[in-house]
Amino acid sequence: MAIAYTVYGLVGFKWISTESPVPLCFALGALGNYGASFMVATVFSVLAKNFVAQRSSVVSVAKSWVGTAAGVGTAIYTGFFPDDGDSTARLRFLFFVAAICGVLPVAISGILKPLPEEQRSQRPLAIPHAWRLPTCYGISLVLIGTTLISTTGPNVGFSVALLVVLASPLMLLLPSRRDLKLVPDTTTLIEWDRSDANEPELGRSPLESGPVGMLKCVDFYLLFAATFAIQSGGLFLTTNLGSMVESRTGPCVESATAVTIFSCFQGLSRLVTGFVTDRLFVSRGVPRTAGFPILMLLMACAHGVLAVRGPIALIAGTALSGAAFGAVYPLLVLAVTEMFGQEYIASNYMVFDGIPGAIGVVLIAKVLASRVYSAHTGLDPGSGDDESRCYDESGSGSGQGKCFGDECFRLAHLAIVGVELLGCTLGVVLMIRTRNVYAAIFGQN
Repeated sequence: MAIAYTVYGLVGFKWISTESPVPLCFALGALGNYGASFMVATVFSVLAKNFVAQRSSVVSVAKSWVGTAAGVGTAIYTGFFPDDGDSTARLRFLFFVAAICGVLPVAISGILKPLPEEQRSQRPLAIPHAWRLPTCYGISLVLIGTTLISTTGPNVGFSVALLVVLASPLMLLLPSRRDLKLVPDTTTLIEWDRSDANEPELGRSPLESGPVGMLKCVDFYLLFAATFAIQSGGLFLTTNLGSMVESRTGPCVESATAVTIFSCFQGLSRLVTGFVTDRLFVSRGVPRTAGFPILMLLMACAHGVLAVRGPIALIAGTALSGAAFGAVYPLLVLAVTEMFGQEYIASNYMVFDGIPGAIGVVLIAKVLASRVYSAHTGLDPGSGDDESRCYDESGSGSGQGKCFGDECFRLAHLAIVGVELLGCTLGVVLMIRTRNVYAAIFGQN
C-alpha cells in the first residue's frame, strides 16, 4: 500500500509524468488494494477468533474506523492543504496516505511485539476492563462527529483535532499504579473482572467449512448475492460521487463534503451494527442474516432518493447509502464467522469482502454508470438554477464529453433500486434457510 500510494503522490507532485496514466493508475490501485486485503484479512480474523462474548461489538468498532477513514483522511488533508482545483494535485493526498501506511506500523511495532516474561509490566492497564469497550465506542463517536462537523469548513483546527482523536486510543495502553493480582500457586499475572468469563460456550454451525466446502452450500450463493447487491449500491457512489456532484443541478455540494458525509454515516452504521443485530435479532432467536434484506431495502431507498433532483436529495441519499454500505461489513464478518466457522475465517471472509465488490464495481459502478452517463452527454441539462451549479465554476459546458443535469445518473439509480429489491427477496430466503444454523449455535431459544 505504501509503495503504491507513494507513486501516486509522486505523480500528483508531477515528479513522475506519463502520457498514458490509466495503466499506471490501474496497476497502482491493484497493488494498493492487494496490500489492503492482507491487512483486512489479518485484523478481522484475529478479532473474530479472540473475542467471543464481545465479538460483535469489537468487530463493529474496528469496522467503524475502517469506514470513517476516507472522510477523516480527507478532512485532515483538506484542512492543511486546501483544494486548488487541480485534479492531478489531488493525488498528493495519496502521498499523505502512503506516509501513514509506512510510518504508523513502524511506530506501533514495539507495542505489538511480544515481550519476554521477565520484561512484561507488573501493572494492569489504567482503564478497567469493563470500561475499555465503552471507551472505544466513545472515541469512535467523537471521531465521526468531529469529521462530520468539519464539512462546514475544513481548517487547520479541525485537522489538528482529528489527529488528537486518532491518537487517543493509545491511552488504553497506559498502565495503572496498582499491582496485578497473582493466581494462587502460580506465577501467572491476571486482571480481574473479565466480563466474558462466565459466558456459555457456543455451538458449532452445521455449515462449518473452508472456502471449498463453502462453495458447495446454497447459503453461500444467497449470501454472495446479498453482499453483491449492497456493496454495488455503495461502490457506485464511491466511484462516481465526484461526477454526480459535478453534474447535478441546483445549489452546489462540494465533492469533499459528499465524501465526508458518506464516510461518516457508514462509519456510524458500522459502529452500531453488532450491537443492534445482537439486540434485535440474535437475542430474540432471529438469525443475524435478517439484517441483509433490511440493508438492501435501505440501499434501495437511498438510490430512489438520489434519483430526485436537488442538493437535499443528494445529501440524504448519500447518507442513507453510506449507512447501508457501512453496515454490511461488520455484519459480513459476524455472519461468515457464525455460518462457516472460525477456523477459516480469513479466507472465507475475503471471498465476500473482495469478489462481490469487484464484480459490482465493474458491472454497476463502471458499465451501468458509464452507459447512462454517456447516453446523456451533450444534452441540454434543462431548467434550474444555473448560476449555482458546480460545473459552472469550471467553465465547462455540455457537448465537451461531459454530462450535465439530473438525468446523468437517474436511470442508473433506478436500475440499482431494482437490483436491491431482487436481492432483498434472496436475502429473505437466506434468513429462512439459516434459522437452523443459528439454532445450533445459540440454542433453540
